[in-house]
Amino acid sequence: MERLEPPSAPPAGLAAVRVTVPRRLAAPVRVAALLAGLGVGAGALAVAAGPGRFTTYAGSSQAGAALALCAGLGLIAAGW
Repeated sequence: MERLEPPSAPPAGLAAVRVTVPRRLAAPVRVAALLAGLGVGAGALAVAAGPGRFTTYAGSSQAGAALALCAGLGLIAAGW
């Protein structure tokens, strides 16, 4: 069986974009991302409690809301 080696460079048009943040801005950017994530989570729970009451698990039960919130916070923590 022939062993395939990964290409040395990505194909044209698929080059990875790397965003660099100066070291002095790294902590404020992380805090801003955390606050934005918490704001989005609060907004999602507000929608679930209102018009999403009949269409989402978070709107139909407190346990569903708690699980959805924990899953979202876990994803934010993993990215942070």
